[in-house]
Amino acid sequence: MPRMVAGSSFRKNPIVRAALKNRPTCEDLIPEKIRETRVNEPLINWHAIDGNLALRAIRETSGWAGDASDKNLPLYSRLIREREGLDVLPASTAGLIALIENHKTNPLPNDLYVVVLTGRKS
Repeated sequence: MPRMVAGSSFRKNPIVRAALKNRPTCEDLIPEKIRETRVNEPLINWHAIDGNLALRAIRETSGWAGDASDKNLPLYSRLIREREGLDVLPASTAGLIALIENHKTNPLPNDLYVVVLTGRKS
């Protein structure tokens, strides 16, 4: 079973918040405190419809969650475009950032890792 990793824009996702704070369930965020930008959309939301299922998947697979800054999202998107020629949405790099940031503090073994990145039509 693969480990599930959740990444989102900093403090703008109830699943990631619940995982990071070790809460038993997802709790809605305050909608007025969520600011959507062209960088973090479609990551952010004040409510997660199936959030508790996602939270359970993270925990049952010994996965983790992480926040990504709105500054890093476009940086990673640009890096992927320059190195791999892929035009990915900045928001889709949040999972990759969560994986890399965790690796910096808890080195991951040499293994196979899959990160889902979404793109856009040119």
